[in-house]
This record gives sequence, structure tokens and C-alpha cells, in this order.
Amino acid sequence: MGRSQIRRTTNTIGEAAERYLDARLSRSTDASDPGEMMVQLDGCAIRTVTFPTAMQAGLARCEDHEPSETVRVDEWREVRVGLVRSRGEASPQYVSQMGDYDTICQTLRQLAESKGLTDDTQVISPGDGGQGLREALEEVFAQFQFILDVPHLKEHLHETAEAMGLDDELRSRWVTCQLEAIWEGPVEDVLERLRHLQREQSCDRLDRLIGYLERFSDCLDYADYQQRGWPIGSGEVESAHKQLPQDRLKLPGAAWNVENINPMLALRVLKANGWWDDFWNWYLARQQEDAA
Repeated sequence: MGRSQIRRTTNTIGEAAERYLDARLSRSTDASDPGEMMVQLDGCAIRTVTFPTAMQAGLARCEDHEPSETVRVDEWREVRVGLVRSRGEASPQYVSQMGDYDTICQTLRQLAESKGLTDDTQVISPGDGGQGLREALEEVFAQFQFILDVPHLKEHLHETAEAMGLDDELRSRWVTCQLEAIWEGPVEDVLERLRHLQREQSCDRLDRLIGYLERFSDCLDYADYQQRGWPIGSGEVESAHKQLPQDRLKLPGAAWNVENINPMLALRVLKANGWWDDFWNWYLARQQEDAA
């Protein structure tokens, strides 16, 4: 079998995998409400390639291109991975798509419902401070608690300390002091000290840190989260990125046709969720129905 045939067959099966996932996640479920669920969502960039004309690419006036000439355009696009794990489960299940927050969050909601989610289920979601992430999840989950990922908070603190001109030793001590104060709470006390520092020392990065903590002030009660057994880091979904999209789609030098990304992600999700055999039974049954 030649390379082109392999590519066409893989794309065909991938598109069928998308249809299977849509059907599976739309089914009603008899699963009982687990009480608590962890939901995580994160994104990474995958390089894509398109071949428009120079006119379509906005290069028509460039001396190197004729308007009708085909040109190659590489672009990095966001691929998102979400996971759901009920309390007590050892392993999560996943969704992954290239698309906007609204689309992936609705798919994530469907996955959670297939595991028994109701509007009374407490949803816990550790994540970074990506713009729009928390807000998109809050739209689809009723009882929702976002938890600001501790490693990302540390990164913000270190960047602020560096921008304030602290040397390595003082930077480490300052970051540790802020983290301990946030842990002990209330965070408003930390913010008040930072605002006082802001009045004494003009620093744009310090302004950004204050805005960051104000935005997530209700997501920093780490002592309480740990007491409840809730995670305070988003490492699980970051690891999922390496296993799902990146291991296949982010190979050195690879660039993907946009239309092929979601079918390939559907195949990756089937394997990760343990639905591979069930998909093939579904697919072969429909092949037989079509042939009848």
C-alpha cells in the first residue's frame, strides 16, 4: 500500500472516529453522581500548513509572487486537551480537539455527564491563568471551583522578583515568603502588602502580579484544598498533552493539514480512553449495514 493510500485510509478512519465519539458522548448514562469530579483543560500549539494563492495570503503585491501563485503558509494553531476523573478513579478519560474554548468545553461537559455529572456535582479544576480558561469552564459546570496551579503562580512570583532587581538569594526568599503568606491567607493581606510595595517601587511586572492575584483571589485557598484532598497543580493535563497531541502531531519538522488534525486527535482519544475495540465493533457494524 502506498503512502497516499495509507494517508487517505487513516483520514477516513479518523473521521469515523470523530462520528463515534460524538455518538458515544451523546448517549444517556446510568452512571451515578460521584459527588466530586476533577476536570482539567489546557492547550498547546501545533504547526499547520496551508497552500493558498499569493492573493489569498496577502502577498499579491510582493515582488516575489504573482497573485495566482500558490504559496506555503505555516501557522501555529491551538489544540486543546481536557480530562475528567471522578473522585476515587485512578485514571482519567480525555477529549482533545482543535477549536475554541466553547466547543471543547461542551465536549468536556458531555464526557463528564457520561460519568454521572449532575448540576449538584462538585467540579474541581486546577489550571493555569490562561486568558478565558476559567471563564469558559464556569459556563458549563454549575458547582465549579477553579484552583490556580501552584507552579504557574511560582513562575509569576519569580518573574516579578527578577523585574524588581532582586538577586538570586533575595529572589528565592521573597518568593517563598509570598507563597507562605498566600498559603496562610487571607490573600487580601498579601495584596495589601504588594500594593504598599507598588507605591514605593514603580514596576510594571509588580502591577501585573497584583492584577493576577486579584483575578484569582478566590482560587488560592491551598490549605483548604489540600485538606479536602483536591489537587493544586495541573501537571496531569500537561502530561496528557505529551501523550495525546504532542507525541504524534508535534514531531520535529512536522506541519499538518488543518482538516486532518481533529480526525487524528479522535484516534488518539480512542486509544487513551480504552475505547479502541468498541470503536472498531461500531465501525464494522456500520460497514455491514451500508453493504446490506
